[in-house]
Amino acid sequence: MVIGTSSTPGYSDGFRRTLSENCCEDAESGPVRRSQRPQRLASGEWLSSQEAALTRGGPVVSRSSCPAGALSLRRRTTGSRIDEARRPGARVALAKLFALLGAVALITACSAAAPPAPLSPPIPGDPLDLSAYARDPCALLPAAQLTRFYITRPGTASAGIDGPTCSWTPSDTSALTYRASVGAGGLDKVYRRRTSFSVFDVTTVHSYPAVHVETVAGHCRVVVGVTDSMVLDVVTDARDAKLNAYGDPCAEADTFAGAVLGYQGHRAP
Repeated sequence: MVIGTSSTPGYSDGFRRTLSENCCEDAESGPVRRSQRPQRLASGEWLSSQEAALTRGGPVVSRSSCPAGALSLRRRTTGSRIDEARRPGARVALAKLFALLGAVALITACSAAAPPAPLSPPIPGDPLDLSAYARDPCALLPAAQLTRFYITRPGTASAGIDGPTCSWTPSDTSALTYRASVGAGGLDKVYRRRTSFSVFDVTTVHSYPAVHVETVAGHCRVVVGVTDSMVLDVVTDARDAKLNAYGDPCAEADTFAGAVLGYQGHRAP
């Protein structure tokens, strides 16, 4: 295609010839002077003949003054060369990024510590929430329920190692004491400390998992798991060998704990 003088109105004939040469010689596939051959920059980008002319101080040619065909050919030629130079590197960088992200995800998944498996038996289908009595264990059993243990006086609250504790003493003897409290951590907490107890006998109370610990003559402690994070802790302490509770303190502790579970389970919603 040859551009005539009519395609570039407003310019002298000499400038039109220069403009036509700078913009369109590449598009015509005609002879290209040595000074107008495409040049390659240090960055790898190719300059078309008109851009090379501009770098040598040639006429300034705007997009509006060049024929559309020459500009689109220049864009196709230059753009394709730039794309060919850039695309392989971009693809390699993107592949490396995805590989790095995959490795990080794999390491994170493998290094995440799995929660420890529970050691204690599972709680039955009807866990018993006694959290309302953690601060007031003396309210675990009403007076009507305490009479079966010959307890006629209100319990006495005191501060224990794991929280408030309530103590009851039967009216017919001062040599027997029942203590009860509601503790946090669940029965699993007791299982993890099993090596610290001289006695660790697994049992059940009212179908709830329990353990007997600290068992000596006349003294027994039973810890009952009522939820995964809560226990009922009952201690029987008999100080007179004539008492039945002295010979089998764990049976007495189980009976008292069973009374609490039966009453609270019956009244629980």
